[in-house]
Amino acid sequence: MPRWPLFGAKPCRFTGSSHPCPLWSARHADSHQAVQSLSAKNTGGIFAWNEINVSTQNYSNVSLSIYYKDSNNFEVGEFLSVDWYNGTTWINEVNVSNVATYTLFNQTLSTNAANNSNFKIRLGCKNNAANEFCYWDNVQITGQTSTCTYSGSGNWLVSCSDNCLITSNVNLLGNNISITGTGTFSTTANITNFKQLFIAGTSSTNRCQVYCSGGGCFK
Repeated sequence: MPRWPLFGAKPCRFTGSSHPCPLWSARHADSHQAVQSLSAKNTGGIFAWNEINVSTQNYSNVSLSIYYKDSNNFEVGEFLSVDWYNGTTWINEVNVSNVATYTLFNQTLSTNAANNSNFKIRLGCKNNAANEFCYWDNVQITGQTSTCTYSGSGNWLVSCSDNCLITSNVNLLGNNISITGTGTFSTTANITNFKQLFIAGTSSTNRCQVYCSGGGCFK
């Protein structure tokens, strides 16, 4: 997956009543690797954030990597945060105060970050003085190509851990389909013209669960 375009982020937003936008800017002096960082200062004691949608459709094992720090002079109740959106809920990964040096968050996110057209990243800040800053740098979102899309030729080998949802009809052209691993495979569309269908979990308790709904199924 491509690197997230950090400075293409949307305008800042606030909880509560309307409030002037804080100083969101690209800074050279406080960057992690001498290029630029994104900073926010003096949100007026109100939670402010920048967010961007990055579709992870057709990607699995989605990871988020980001460096963060603050000006190390925050008061009680002030913080820097990093969250991601799974389509229904914001998941908090970083919520810190008074981190003087750049710290790396680098983790593979839970499975509902994968194959998700509604995936978002949110950088949040709450502080209350002109000399109080939040900083983020080197934001990257990476993933592996998902097995949820048939290539159009040959056998279709699906990893059940990709938690595929098939919404468009698939013609296997006389080839086989194998769905293996642990997770779910769901289809609301018709999967047709296949020679053999093989479904297997990794053990008797770690199963691959396959669902047909809305009239779609293997036909």
